[in-house]
Parts: sequence; structure tokens; C-alpha cells
Amino acid sequence: MMDGGNLAFPRFVAVGVANTVVGFATVLTASEWLGANAILANAAGLLAGFLLGFQLNRLWTFRGSRPVAMAMPRYLLAFALSYAINLGILTLALGAGLHPWLAQAVALAAYSVVFFCLCRLIVFPAAR
Repeated sequence: MMDGGNLAFPRFVAVGVANTVVGFATVLTASEWLGANAILANAAGLLAGFLLGFQLNRLWTFRGSRPVAMAMPRYLLAFALSYAINLGILTLALGAGLHPWLAQAVALAAYSVVFFCLCRLIVFPAAR
């Protein structure tokens, strides 16, 4: 398989960790060293993590061959759908009385699986 076969999901998780670290480092740099307010620093961190995640998933996790101009809007859509599902599950879990940490864990797991599947199927499909 062009997308790394059985290595795709562990790579996807590693990319998630990397983009979280880079995003948080960007937030800290923007706020503490550059004096940006919390909202601007947060936006910079999210953007940095998002762009890193896109590139690493494109080049390493799935080895996508689709041009960036075609893959990026699909990646953004996959992210938005996954995040919406995450928020829905989080809301339902909290409403059902789950402890907030457990609710977050369930919502994060759902987000990760949905985002991985969407990336594999519509963003960076394996070459046929």
C-alpha cells in the first residue's frame, strides 16, 4: 500500500503528538516572547499545528500524491467534521453524567478515529 499500510495509524498518532507540541510551543512563544494576547497566540498555535499535521500526514502518514491545492480543502473539511463529531460526543457524554476527563477521552478517541478514516478515504486515498 502506498499509505504505509499497518503503519498509517501509529504514524497518524505520532503526527498528532507532534502537531500538539508544535502548536503549544507556538502559543507559548507568541504569548510569552512576542507579547501576543491569548486569542492571537491560540490562533497562531492552532494554525501551526494544523499546517504541520497536514504536511506530515500528507508526506509521511499517507504518502499522498494529490496536489496540495486539492488535498488542503479536503483536510480542512475532514478536520471540521471530526471536530463537530468530537463536540457532539463531548456534549452527549457530559449530559449523560460522565466525568469531564472521561468525556474528553471518549470524544478525543472518536475525533481521532473519524479524522483518520476521513484522511485515509477522502483526503489522501491510496493510489489505485
